Amino acid sequence: MPHSATFAAAHFTQLRPRLVAFARLQLRDATAAEDAVQETLLTAFEKSATFEGRSEFETWVFGILKYKILDQLLFFFF
Repeated sequence: MPHSATFAAAHFTQLRPRLVAFARLQLRDATAAEDAVQETLLTAFEKSATFEGRSEFETWVFGILKYKILDQLLFFFF
């Protein structure tokens, strides 16, 4: 079931602290973590209409964050 951008924005406020905590744990850099979360929230907002509901919305957003973190780590190491 697609969700609107309004639905996504309402949930971002609740998700953001946990997203930042996860990103800081993985990246061990507060600035890089904030960047990854910001990119994640922007992507999730832009793609919120494509969310199909096959998982929880939170799981979907954390999945986006996981790949943003991997992108940053790959850029750092290569």
